[in-house]
Amino acid sequence: MKCYHCAKIDYDPPALNYQIAEAVGVCKECGEAVCGKHSVKSDVALPGDAQADVKLEHHVLLPLLCVDCYEAIKSLPVS
Repeated sequence: MKCYHCAKIDYDPPALNYQIAEAVGVCKECGEAVCGKHSVKSDVALPGDAQADVKLEHHVLLPLLCVDCYEAIKSLPVS
């Protein structure tokens, strides 16, 4: 599986840029495949997440998000 963001943003056919990275995971919010460059281990609570009250300290337990979803969630007002 290839990274959706690399294929969408970084892909430039006239420049013969065919180096689309392999995906390392899937965004928990939107479901897009993302590579290491376009993914973020989220340190913010996801909206509607049942474990929002739980403090997730270990990096493996943090949800994987694409950079677009991470920025959108981070900009939401904290209630």
